[in-house]
Amino acid sequence: FNLKHTAITHIDVIDQYDFVNDDNDTSDQFNQDDLKQDEHGSIVLGILAGLAPEKLIGLAYQASFLLAKTEKISENGQEFERVIEEDWCIEGIEWLEEKGVDLINCSLGYSDWYNFRDLNGQTSKLTIAADLATEKGILMVVAAGNQGTVLGERITVPADGFKVLAIGAVNRNQSVSWFSSKGPTYDGRIKPDFVALGNQVTSIIPNTRSGFSSDNRGTSLSCAVAAGAISLLLQAFPKATTDQITSVLRATAKNANNPNNSYGYGLIQARSAFEVLLDQFGHTGDMLDPISIQPLMNLKPVTWGKLKPSFELHQNFPNPFNAETWIPFRLGIGGEIKLSIYSSNGSLIQTINVGRLEPGNYTSRQQAIYWNGRNYLGEDVVSGIYFCVLQVLGESTQTNQLTLLK
Repeated sequence: FNLKHTAITHIDVIDQYDFVNDDNDTSDQFNQDDLKQDEHGSIVLGILAGLAPEKLIGLAYQASFLLAKTEKISENGQEFERVIEEDWCIEGIEWLEEKGVDLINCSLGYSDWYNFRDLNGQTSKLTIAADLATEKGILMVVAAGNQGTVLGERITVPADGFKVLAIGAVNRNQSVSWFSSKGPTYDGRIKPDFVALGNQVTSIIPNTRSGFSSDNRGTSLSCAVAAGAISLLLQAFPKATTDQITSVLRATAKNANNPNNSYGYGLIQARSAFEVLLDQFGHTGDMLDPISIQPLMNLKPVTWGKLKPSFELHQNFPNPFNAETWIPFRLGIGGEIKLSIYSSNGSLIQTINVGRLEPGNYTSRQQAIYWNGRNYLGEDVVSGIYFCVLQVLGESTQTNQLTLLK
């Protein structure tokens, strides 16, 4: 890692170690590393932590980092791809675990000495080590691999792990990138787990002081994008377990209802995942419960911590929909409920007066608000974008977008 670029000089690096050369300097060193050895890691770090307003804002630029160098790109100008790199990576994972990390971004993968039957989560020692890390409470976010046109398009290790989150790549049109490795694993599990932007990804130009480029591609980069988003969820919900985070990410991802071996569960929808976790935990931050202080005088109790809003409007299902859809929501307080449907030009299409409801989760098909795709005259509305506005009388409103496709 080269930390001299102005966009990453601010990073809080707790510690670093070079497991290839057995020293505590992860940058290129004369007579030890080939030139440009540190470029890949620096680009990944820029995506995660870069900070240059109007040019680059990393997804986790305020996080603290431990840097582990476990790969040797080349030696004396010749490509270096050897089994010992797995050993270096395992050493790095163990070191990171000892240091107490919450999440590991693993933007690498190996395939040269493996066949498809080896991609079973139990053959590669690196895969086994990565899964062991998740059992110790570390979220392992790994690149699915760039073998989309070779090796039967198969994923690389450690992406075949049982609990690691393997990340494929999509372009800016949300289509799977041609190079992105695909599943399944040999034992039939869906891989990748998720996808993230892996084409035209903006980051620093390594070994410059202020250069930036959007000409970057690969699942190493989509891995960093996903890891950055997941780290924000960990910051908001530090009590969440790896299993809880994984389950919520899968339930809220864009392809959750139809996961496959190209797209996995789809694009991570961090905002939706945040809302579900907020519903589960009731607050953000590290406190066990909201702290209520009762004054001695006749004053209102004061509650500390960021609490859930009094009601939340969730995304309708299905969406897009044809003719009918259900609109789920959560009430933290009871009240009179009204839902209004507007067209994209702001015209009122329909009003649904639900009546008074008690606090609770109205998220199932039997409880959510039903709309049959008709206006207040009973006529079917045309395909297009609509907006639903939920109002609890006496409170503010919340709005979501609906898509009707016929």
